[in-house]
Amino acid sequence: MIVTREKVLMADAWLAVLDDLEDALREAGTMTAADPHDAGGRYRSAAVLDNMRAVHDQAVDMIVSLGFRRHDETGVPFDPALHEVVRMDPISDAAPGIVVEVLRPGYGEGEELLRPDAVVVAAGPEAQPDRSGSVIASKR
Repeated sequence: MIVTREKVLMADAWLAVLDDLEDALREAGTMTAADPHDAGGRYRSAAVLDNMRAVHDQAVDMIVSLGFRRHDETGVPFDPALHEVVRMDPISDAAPGIVVEVLRPGYGEGEELLRPDAVVVAAGPEAQPDRSGSVIASKR
């Protein structure tokens, strides 16, 4: 599929909407069920969540139809062409260099990469936190 500048602009604009939908769904998943007439607005309606998920899925499908495959896989080796490391995890049971969490999915690949995944990568036992809390590999 040929990706044009117009498709990139359209998909990029939709990414903000998609990110907001994913944030809303994540937040809704943390709410506790309460009285439907609760003035605090902490009522979680299954129908509302189902509709939000449907809109989310439609937004993902639209971006994919423009030629930008979604990637949000964990358990795969870190690939600098697809991933942006946000944090290293020295506690993970996974082998060093394995993606253990996707904080924000990426879309596209190669020259048509719209954005990379924002990921957490297993650091391995040799990694040590520095003063800022970031993880660095020990120098052996």
